[in-house]
Amino acid sequence: MEARTGITIALLMVGCAQPQISNETTETIAAVSPTSKPRPAPPQKNTPRRLKMRLTLDRPEDLKVKVGDEVVKGQLLSDRSVIRTRLMRKRNIVRRKLKQLQRPAISSLSAVEKAEVEQARFNVEQARSAISAFHADSPWTDYARSVLPISENIPLRQLQNQYLQAKGELAIAIAKLQDSQQRNKVLQHSSTQTGELTAQLQEIEEKLNTMGLVHSPINGWIKSIKWVGQTNRELQIEMTVTVRSKPQVKANHPKAHHGNVHFFE
Repeated sequence: MEARTGITIALLMVGCAQPQISNETTETIAAVSPTSKPRPAPPQKNTPRRLKMRLTLDRPEDLKVKVGDEVVKGQLLSDRSVIRTRLMRKRNIVRRKLKQLQRPAISSLSAVEKAEVEQARFNVEQARSAISAFHADSPWTDYARSVLPISENIPLRQLQNQYLQAKGELAIAIAKLQDSQQRNKVLQHSSTQTGELTAQLQEIEEKLNTMGLVHSPINGWIKSIKWVGQTNRELQIEMTVTVRSKPQVKANHPKAHHGNVHFFE
């Protein structure tokens, strides 16, 4: 009886252990056999293997490289020194003109002259009113005054002299104002010139910063330099820069170059 009981317990233990093994096997298969496919890695951008540039030159010496040279990104390829020197001379001329045109603000001019004219006109009116008041208070007629002793006409003569003096001062003040206004017109013209010259100076500075200098946009080798043509004293060449292995040098070197550059795919 004890032996049978032991066998029965052993069989029951084996029967209970079998489902556990089956579950573990199923889970392992599911882990190593996924239903979804892996996504491919996104393509990476590559540096262009060849780059063509069109350069404009003033003379052969403007070109700073030759076929077969190794270049790095940012290296100087051409320098239009002639046009840059010309621009710097023009810049100096414009700066001198601007310095000569420096004047006081127009709004501050003619203010004194205008005030002097107003005061002179007021003095004339005062002198005229004094003469009118003298006539109104005097008991003598004009005919009577003409035969009166000189001593009787002294007050009137004084008033008349003051009136004439006031008119003279008014004429001088008006002349000064007109002269100041004329100077204002000249300064207004100078102000216009200043604006134009300032714009010219800014344009020259921009050209000096960008024109005449061409740098390599990539690391590589100068594969070829070809003539394209000539226009208005400017030489046109086409340069090819490659990132491949060093090319064989070909006898196709132009004799002129420039600073502006155009890229081709």
